[in-house]
Amino acid sequence: MEDLNNKNMIKNKETIYKGILGKLDEIWQKVKVMGADELSIKLVGLSALLANISEEMIEAEQVFVNEQLRIWQVNEEISAKEMEVRAKASEEYKEYRQWQSLEKATVETIRSIKKRLMVLQNEREVSTNL
Repeated sequence: MEDLNNKNMIKNKETIYKGILGKLDEIWQKVKVMGADELSIKLVGLSALLANISEEMIEAEQVFVNEQLRIWQVNEEISAKEMEVRAKASEEYKEYRQWQSLEKATVETIRSIKKRLMVLQNEREVSTNL
């Protein structure tokens, strides 16, 4: 039963990960045609999403660290460098890096939206001054 729960948990995380990637892709495709209101709403949503991503990344990092410890406990004679190399070859490390990458992409998207909002604000100010 525990194995089934682990499989469901992994599938759920994959679904979350793919869903977030889909949202980021959708925003990137439309960012230049979105108005300020829509961009502001997306910005708020992404900021909340970033907190969730950070939680997942922290959890994935903890799982990776536990994998490092497991490798070292099983092979106490190996060096720290060899343990690190073996751990980085694990699925746990791959998942951790995926969440790191997703966090970075989300932060960059947030920054881009903020810049676009500034451009829209400047355009609005210029047009009202004419």
